Amino acid sequence: MQKREQREYDVVIPVDIDTAAARLRRYYGFEDVNAKIRALCQSGKESDQWAATAIAEESRGWEWEVTPGSYYKMGADMGKRNPPAHIVIELEKNGSGTHMYITYSASYSDTLTPEFVQEIFKTANDVAAGKRR
Repeated sequence: MQKREQREYDVVIPVDIDTAAARLRRYYGFEDVNAKIRALCQSGKESDQWAATAIAEESRGWEWEVTPGSYYKMGADMGKRNPPAHIVIELEKNGSGTHMYITYSASYSDTLTPEFVQEIFKTANDVAAGKRR
């Protein structure tokens, strides 16, 4: 293991922001964990309180911030190593298209090679553009 390093990528894609966000959310399984936890906590059931605590423990690294139609930020840990790699995808409305920013960080040299990182960026780009499902 080495020091955590970060790689960044950005591109404008000719897809509206909500469509790009929906595709990325479905492909990567991004979810609003905080909303799920809030709903469980508000149910009043003790079993839901336990479930909310378990979800909070398991979902460290998840990021979710949304302003539909203009901005999305989705992030999650990747892989089973400790510490895991992490990806954050931010989308901003750019006319009729979308400006996509991707930040990938990892601590292991084999997951930081140009080939490995480029494949991560290409996959996200293809998913957002509708070329990969």
